[in-house]
Amino acid sequence: MIDSQVLVLNRVFQAVHVTSVRKAFSLFYKGHVRAVLPDYSTYEFENWCDIPVQPQDEVVLTPSMAIRVPRVIALKELPRILSLMQQLRPGVSEVELKAVYEAAMARCDTRDVVMIGDQLETDIAGANGCGIDSALITTGVSIDDLASLPEKLQPTWWIKSLTE
Repeated sequence: MIDSQVLVLNRVFQAVHVTSVRKAFSLFYKGHVRAVLPDYSTYEFENWCDIPVQPQDEVVLTPSMAIRVPRVIALKELPRILSLMQQLRPGVSEVELKAVYEAAMARCDTRDVVMIGDQLETDIAGANGCGIDSALITTGVSIDDLASLPEKLQPTWWIKSLTE
């Protein structure tokens, strides 16, 4: 059960990732996310622990309590380091790209990430340089153009738009 899936939403409640219960609890406890209930009410970890557990709830047991498993979590804010990625432009060195990505993953305390972006030279090259998956939003980029790209610019996935 600890390795089952939890849906991750961004700040405007769009689905952005699926993670494990284990990772969700780590992010939740550290204050990076809030739990989300079906009525869209959100809870910080401390408040979540105060919710009475019902018989049908999945729980994680600690020595002192049973904590309900959140099945949906929402990011509270993007780590500040991620805003640096938005400032990068083509021509940035691979070393600089890797440093930004590594710092972002260290701040999030995970390498279980996917870079979603629309720039081959920064978003996709940076993700590939760090060995993480990437998704290229192909607005303005034809799929024919992508087939001839060098490996370091090849995304893991191609997405027509974020509304797909």
